[in-house]
Amino acid sequence: MRRFERIFTEIFSNGKYFLLKQKVAGELNEICARLLLHPGAILSGENSRTSSGKELNFLSHFIGWVPEDMPGVFLEDIVVREMAAAFARRENSKNVIDAHLDEALHWLRVFQMENLAQKNPLILSRGERVFLWLLLQVAKEPEYLILGQIPHCFSRERRKIFFELLNNFPRWGGEKTSVILGISTAGERNEVLKNTPNLEWKMVKSIADEKLNI
Repeated sequence: MRRFERIFTEIFSNGKYFLLKQKVAGELNEICARLLLHPGAILSGENSRTSSGKELNFLSHFIGWVPEDMPGVFLEDIVVREMAAAFARRENSKNVIDAHLDEALHWLRVFQMENLAQKNPLILSRGERVFLWLLLQVAKEPEYLILGQIPHCFSRERRKIFFELLNNFPRWGGEKTSVILGISTAGERNEVLKNTPNLEWKMVKSIADEKLNI
């Protein structure tokens, strides 16, 4: 088993929901940045020259990551094709077909982004881009969906939709996906608990340093 796999599976159970204090969430966010933005030095303890495309592809499916400061990496020129491409990748398909486009439009309607379907993702507002990125991460059904914090760039209405997504997560994400959410205050914790009554959250106050030292 890959080392980063073992670290996550030892700490977080599949299909569960975890709240992390800000300090712990920050440490986990840093790990995600190293794994996903500079994976070569992490994978199997090897350097970037020996990391295979297969390993990197596995890693991108293993973790869904939604940082507050979005790198803004979108591959398609319009939102609906970006979503459709995510569904195609989930099926290991290189081609986007009508079924993927139909599913993409359905998601955009449900999450009140249908009016953005024909827009370029790069010209969306910050809150819209982050929410689109969140949907892309959910769509690929990763083992772990990690949000360092509730995105501050969400409008009040977008925040409400965000909680509706979480509260009904098994319907949209993978049944075995673990959701890991960072919170910075007791008020945020209470907000999450109030708005997601369908979910049972576990509070994680600390993680052993040796498990994070990757």
